[in-house]
Amino acid sequence: MLNEKRVVFNIHGNGYRLIVDIEYQ
Repeated sequence: MLNEKRVVFNIHGNGYRLIVDIEYQ
């Protein structure tokens, strides 16, 4: 799941940081 989201957010860049913060929370 994280891999799929990582690819999608990788395009946005700053969005990747948001998903990481939520997943690590």
